[in-house]
This record gives sequence, C-alpha cells and structure tokens, in this order.
Amino acid sequence: MLNLAVRDNLELKASWEWIKSAFYIFREYPVQFILLSIVSILTGLLPLFGAFMAPLFTARFAYIANKVENGEKIEMASLFKDFFANITLIRLSFFNFAINAILLIGQYLIGLYFEDKNQAVNFGKDFVVLLFLLPLLILQIAMWISPIICLNDPKTRPGTAMWMSIKTGLYNVSTFLLYSLLIIVFTLLALLPLGLGLFIWVPVLNIASYYVYKSAIIS
Repeated sequence: MLNLAVRDNLELKASWEWIKSAFYIFREYPVQFILLSIVSILTGLLPLFGAFMAPLFTARFAYIANKVENGEKIEMASLFKDFFANITLIRLSFFNFAINAILLIGQYLIGLYFEDKNQAVNFGKDFVVLLFLLPLLILQIAMWISPIICLNDPKTRPGTAMWMSIKTGLYNVSTFLLYSLLIIVFTLLALLPLGLGLFIWVPVLNIASYYVYKSAIIS
C-alpha cells in the first residue's frame, strides 16, 4: 500500500480548477464521456444495484480521464474494458451496497412501525426519517474520491479509502463548500436550456472527482 495522506491546505480556487480541468478533458472525447454518463445514470436508477455500481463508475471516469490526460486514444470499445477487474473496487462497491441496503430497510421498517399511527406520532416518524439523511450524506462524502483511491492503490482497504475521502472534506471545509456551491450553480445553469446542458455538465462533474483526488491525495 502506498503511503497516502490528505492535503489540508487546498486553496479556494482549487474548486474552480477541478471543474475547468474536467471540462478540458471532456472536450477531447465528448461522445465517449456522454455515453459513459448516460449508462451510469440509467444504472443509478436501479434500486441498490445502482449503489453497487456507483463507485465503479466513479473510478471509470477517473481511469478514462487519466488516459486522456496522458494522450492515449479512447475507443468506444475501451470504455468498459476490465470494468470489474479491480477487486478492491468491488469490495468498496459491496460496502456501499450494504450500507444503502441497511438504510433502505431501516426506513422501510420505520414506515411499517408508524403505519396507521396518529398525527402526533407521525411527526416523530418524519423526524426519524430525516435522521437517515445524515448517514446518507456522510456516505456520499465517503464515496466522493474513495473509488479513485482504490483504483490507483488497490492495496488500500475500502474503509481507509472512505475515511480519506471524508477527511478531504473535513480538512478543506471552505474549499469543499465553495465547490458544492459551484455544483449547484452549474447544475441550475445546465437545466436552463431544456436540460440539454446536463449532457455536458454531468460528465464534467464526474471527471472533476479525478482532479479532486489529484489535488487532495499525497502519495
């Protein structure tokens, strides 16, 4: 395992650099990245299976972006080549799947428990359901760049990679918040022309995680 560490002094402008660099990569092979995005979105619509596949797609975007950055030619046939080859990524995907399954089952059981209860009790139900949003948020941050860490260092344990992803946000809160604000702004802009901008923005956002990894993780 590489001696990896999380950088704790990322400048605010890094949040913009991630998006700008991702756009430059997208411009090289827009059709390939759009196709990869469409497949990842359609897969993500499938309950739980989408949770299993999400880390694999995050890693795939980083894998392709790295190849483009190094001047390699990207063929359509290579987009999904050896997609399931990284065992560490598979373990991370199973971990993501398991946590999502537990949260989903928990929400379902709470719904059954509060079924046909009075209005006062249902207020308690709504409060408990909202509590599930916190672990979901933490999980999303944990899955932010952990698949890319596992991709580039297969000997890293999934739990370690997830913790490093969380630390990236914790150590760089202001940069992370600005990046989140930029994501919201660009998402709204992408929705304006009948949502057509999403064909550009979704791939760029996925590629940007690769540059977050490059900026934040020291080996």
